[in-house]
Amino acid sequence: MELGDIARIIARYGRLILVFVAVAVAVAAVTHVGDPKTYTASTRLVLDTPDPESRAESAAIADTAKALATSPSQVREAVRKARVAGRDPERISRESVSVRALGSSGIVQVSVSDTNPRAAARIANALAAEVIQTRADISKGQTQEVLTGLDRRLSALNRRISALDRSIATLTVEAARSGSDNLSRSRVSEAERTRDFLAQQRSVVEAQRVSLLSNEALRPKSSVISLATPPTSADASRIVPDMVLAAIVALIFGLGLAGLIETVRGTVTGGGALARAFGATLLGTIRTNVASGRAFDSDPGLGIRLALAAETAGVTDVMLFSVGPRLDTEALAERLQVHSTDPIELRAVEETMLAPTAEGRPVRSTSTAYFAKSGRRLAGAGDSADALAIRPFGARSSTSQDRDRTGLVIVSPTTLRKVELDQAVQLVHGTSLPLLGLIAVAPIASPPSRLDQSVRDRLERFRKTL
Repeated sequence: MELGDIARIIARYGRLILVFVAVAVAVAAVTHVGDPKTYTASTRLVLDTPDPESRAESAAIADTAKALATSPSQVREAVRKARVAGRDPERISRESVSVRALGSSGIVQVSVSDTNPRAAARIANALAAEVIQTRADISKGQTQEVLTGLDRRLSALNRRISALDRSIATLTVEAARSGSDNLSRSRVSEAERTRDFLAQQRSVVEAQRVSLLSNEALRPKSSVISLATPPTSADASRIVPDMVLAAIVALIFGLGLAGLIETVRGTVTGGGALARAFGATLLGTIRTNVASGRAFDSDPGLGIRLALAAETAGVTDVMLFSVGPRLDTEALAERLQVHSTDPIELRAVEETMLAPTAEGRPVRSTSTAYFAKSGRRLAGAGDSADALAIRPFGARSSTSQDRDRTGLVIVSPTTLRKVELDQAVQLVHGTSLPLLGLIAVAPIASPPSRLDQSVRDRLERFRKTL
């Protein structure tokens, strides 16, 4: 699909697209009617995490804080501690709480919106405290359990070591009384070895405990950096951004629907697109009055361009092949017959093709010079044996019976269904006649352009001078 086709689709379905846009904007505006004023209070906190080294790590920290802050249980506890009545914690956690990272730092901003500015600040501060406490419980819970276990092991080892110390003292006294009793001495030696082993275990456990406490001391501490204060101004309304977004979405949807309709309906619009589909040259456009099938208004010079195309193809007989809705091709042939030999129109076309030189003198182009030398183009249809004859397709010609000297011109409306287009292409190719070009037919729906009006005014002034 070319840019011109897109422009034609927009022009054709412009009203439909505008309706979609208007409805979407109206719906977006209605949804914000009666919205209460809201106030947003923000507090900043830092979690017990290392400083991030990239924006991705900062976003991960913010996601952790968001998961905690938007938890309904955390919001419920914060609302209770803030002593704010008449608030739904579920709705606050879903609609009124927002968390974002400040740049690529580890600082997180927690914001709470409410219709009361003081209530928003109190809930934000309470929620920040709940987030920090919950995070501390989660991160320090395992450490506390490990530390408690190490303390229990140290206590058990100390008790066993104390018991062994007492046992060793008792055995030593007994060995001293018995003199050279080998059994008592061996029992003392075994108790002393057991005590040394337990003492080594106690040293290992104490080292683990000290290492755990050192790591915990080096870990960052969660804290609130700045408390929220009651905001002094209300939040900006979302009506304008939502209306703009709704208009953009509706515009995209309308364009897509117009393209889908155009694809399903299968139409080709525009003389240039039709000419490319037939593989022919666009000779010009004929504007016809819907009320009168014999009223035609053609582009200036259309008859001359048709004569030039026939001369280039080496034909003297032109047949008009009409496709699409029925058209009075006989009346059109009569009009083109007159215009192809009209010296007034030739002179007007010739004037429009004159170009001044560097010295200021006009020079004729190749086409105007050709027509100026061609006497039979200025003489009229019946003044020369090889004058150009234009007739409807299928009608007998009284001026030429030689099929090799016959050319074909397609007459098509500016909008044609693809089914009709395919059938017409097959028929045109089946005629085996040289295709001279295509004439587009458009209804008269608007006044002529300034260029066409200026050419017609010059034609009228030229006729009055004759």
